Amino acid sequence: MGNTGIITKTNKITLLLACCDDVKQDRIKACINSTNSIIISQSVSDGKSALKAIEKNYFSAAVIYLGLFGNDGLWVIEQIKRKNYKNMRLIAVNDTENIMFSKLALSCGADYCLTEPFDTDILISRITQLCSDLKEETQKEEKKQCVRLSEIITKIGIRPGLKGYSYIKRAVSHVLENPTFLSGVTKNLYPEIAMEFKTQPKCVERDIRHCINVSWYNAQSQYKNIFGFEFYKKPTNKELIHAIAEYISEFERVESN
Repeated sequence: MGNTGIITKTNKITLLLACCDDVKQDRIKACINSTNSIIISQSVSDGKSALKAIEKNYFSAAVIYLGLFGNDGLWVIEQIKRKNYKNMRLIAVNDTENIMFSKLALSCGADYCLTEPFDTDILISRITQLCSDLKEETQKEEKKQCVRLSEIITKIGIRPGLKGYSYIKRAVSHVLENPTFLSGVTKNLYPEIAMEFKTQPKCVERDIRHCINVSWYNAQSQYKNIFGFEFYKKPTNKELIHAIAEYISEFERVESN
């Protein structure tokens, strides 16, 4: 698909390593590289770069050292949880001498916290365990999410017989998983869907637009009831994908509370 800045899912666990100590980075990299199930997709040394990497790419898990350059690891963990990147496990590493920071990391949203010094085999074991649990949870959530998507798309007059129906479902699913797809609909989202369905990006764009035309003609009156706000003109592809994704996200937030 070319270099779009999006890392797609693989069968391996993809890892972000955020650590400002070169010696510690090299030790972890050597251990991870000896496995067949985990790959370090990217490594960074400061907090802002860590958050930027997570916003732009897909990672199964992130190992975040608390003592990063600039904005620290606690800030990164807080931002990740605030932005609701729930399809990623967070492992904090307390490289300070204060146990309080381990408690803070967990309260900020880390799934697990290691304290330096530690055996790298333990890190690999925890990454594997946490990502295995996440895979099971994700599969259950994906099934529920698929049902909700089908319901809302059908309610706004888009039937499964329309070619763009499946494209819209995949588009919304991608945005829910990685919100940065919305900032690159033409550059990233359409090519990603086209690759999955073995078609061309322009066909994906055209068929989604056709679905919106049908929906606007048949079910315009339902938009406010479903989305909670008025559409004063026919939405663009991006606008409708965003609206459906927001609806699903809000539904899931309410359900989880």
